[in-house]
Amino acid sequence: MRLKVITTASMITGLILLFMVPQIVGPRPPTTATRVAKAQFGLRYLEWFGATAFFFLLAAFLSILIIRQARKEILEDIKTNFTELVEGSLKDHEPPKE
Repeated sequence: MRLKVITTASMITGLILLFMVPQIVGPRPPTTATRVAKAQFGLRYLEWFGATAFFFLLAAFLSILIIRQARKEILEDIKTNFTELVEGSLKDHEPPKE
């Protein structure tokens, strides 16, 4: 359950970062701006991109873990159901006891 909550939170955080890019990064400096101002903008943009990519990749990785866990549970259920089916079938076809 915690894995699903963390995955959802990571995805929501990534989406918030994605939609808030103008507020986070700020306006693009004009072409006449100094090299330092352009470098600061580039660094802010790079930090935003890194954080956004991190949260989306984290959500993808955690969703893979959730899928593996669900697959394991399903395979265990299939094995249990098949065992019960075979045992029930064998009991149905036993010769009647007198």
